[in-house]
Amino acid sequence: MNYSATLLIDRIFYQIADNVILKEVSAAVHPGKITAIIGECGSGKSILLKIVAGQVAATGGVTRLDGKTFQKKSLFRRFKTIGYLPQRPMLPDEFSVERVLRTMPKTASGNFLDDKVISTIRKERVGALSAGERRYLELSVICSLPRKYLLLDEPMTAVEPVFAELIQKKIREAASAGKGVLVTDFTHRYVSELADHFYLLDKGECHYLDGDLTIELVNRGFLK
Repeated sequence: MNYSATLLIDRIFYQIADNVILKEVSAAVHPGKITAIIGECGSGKSILLKIVAGQVAATGGVTRLDGKTFQKKSLFRRFKTIGYLPQRPMLPDEFSVERVLRTMPKTASGNFLDDKVISTIRKERVGALSAGERRYLELSVICSLPRKYLLLDEPMTAVEPVFAELIQKKIREAASAGKGVLVTDFTHRYVSELADHFYLLDKGECHYLDGDLTIELVNRGFLK
């Protein structure tokens, strides 16, 4: 594999006491492509993204960013290349949307000028937004940053259907702009037509799904 232009998750192992959560998980994310990791709640998707983002130290394994190897957390070094959207809300409730936008770098602020969704909520407080509005805002902030790779932890979970569609559109736009996107989902509903590559995280092990997604998920016992 060519490591010079890839986010490579290389045999990540994670254990707490006697509880093994990730067993040598490997996956690859390429610029301009969307990679989905599907897995049930509690399968380890969130902890994997935290490890790749440099927020949690893996028990074993490495992350390779365009050929550079990261064994320790290295949060700030990774932040130069990676944009990370956690599963939980990341923006302060008391901030107004306008204030959030003012904190963005000047190079990113132009991305919000023509966004019709953002324009309708600019005067609102973050804590007063609907789940979909808030998630869309958070994703828009992450996508606007000059990062080569995006880690998106269940961005479409528990949001209104109309915003799930808007979020998918935003993700496609990010990939079209050349960003490599890694997105997680506990179902295959939203990512089945969104992603270019698929993995299943099950019982701590990561399996590349090559072929018809539904058939692969049925064969591996994820779908009945």
